[in-house]
Amino acid sequence: MFLMTQSVDKTLRDAAALHKAGRIAEAVKLYQAVLTKFPKNPRALKALAQLKAVSAPARPGQMPLTEFNALKERYQKGNFLDLANQAQGLANAFPKDKALLNLLGSVFNQLNQAQAAITLLSGALSLDKFFIDARFNLGIAHQKNQDLENAIACFQKVVELAPNNSAAHFKLANAFRASFKFEKAILHYKKTLALEPNHAPAHCNLGLSLQASGEIAQAIRQYQAALEIDPKFVPAQGNLGTAMMAQGAFESAINAFLKTLKLQPGNYITFLNLGRACKENGDFQAAFDTFSKVISMQPEFSKAHNDLGLTFYG
Repeated sequence: MFLMTQSVDKTLRDAAALHKAGRIAEAVKLYQAVLTKFPKNPRALKALAQLKAVSAPARPGQMPLTEFNALKERYQKGNFLDLANQAQGLANAFPKDKALLNLLGSVFNQLNQAQAAITLLSGALSLDKFFIDARFNLGIAHQKNQDLENAIACFQKVVELAPNNSAAHFKLANAFRASFKFEKAILHYKKTLALEPNHAPAHCNLGLSLQASGEIAQAIRQYQAALEIDPKFVPAQGNLGTAMMAQGAFESAINAFLKTLKLQPGNYITFLNLGRACKENGDFQAAFDTFSKVISMQPEFSKAHNDLGLTFYG
């Protein structure tokens, strides 16, 4: 192939663009094509030398760093389907690259394909059992797969290796709460908050665990703490309403539900709870209207039909 000056310039620009995109092998081919015809071309020589230097594997079996960083950038941009389509080929090409396997496992977590994530992340941990990020991500995959026992085991191992990992304490607490182990959930939500006092979801979920344990007053304080941090945090506002109802504070519950609906007008569960609070507060017309609203939103919602009937005939 004969390369004229203009063609050389274009080829070098194309090679640079491929390099920037992380398509290293293609960039190398273009630089080599230039050097085949013009062996002393300074731009091609310099670029090829730099590319080979930065893309050399840190050790045999690892993906070149430039290519790996390009994959990470695509992950950060949310190109999960594109990465998933390449995952098997990449894993086969670099089966000993634990960082790559961890990244690919995270891709499948993002796509809620838990079994594929588990396979890749287990592969990363077979290479390094102390790889904290992979263990954490494996816990997420197990939880997505409804395997709470293995999720808990993963998160426990992470907090054993990294006691100040607030994200792992939070995930562990969530897994314990989903397993109805509220005492352990409370312990790890408190550890999360000791590390991150302004973690609104941890305050909210601690409140849920306390409420499930019958500690309504303490739960209310946690919901209020979450709302002080984030006044627009819908779960805390709605949970505050249900806790107020449990205490018999129906006016306060109604107020909390109304605030929730300002933030999330289409939340039919909150409308249902609002109707129940109105009924308990003696405002049957408001309850009737609210249950009717729920049915207009969700015609097949049996609880709303039942509550409407009880209100009408009660």
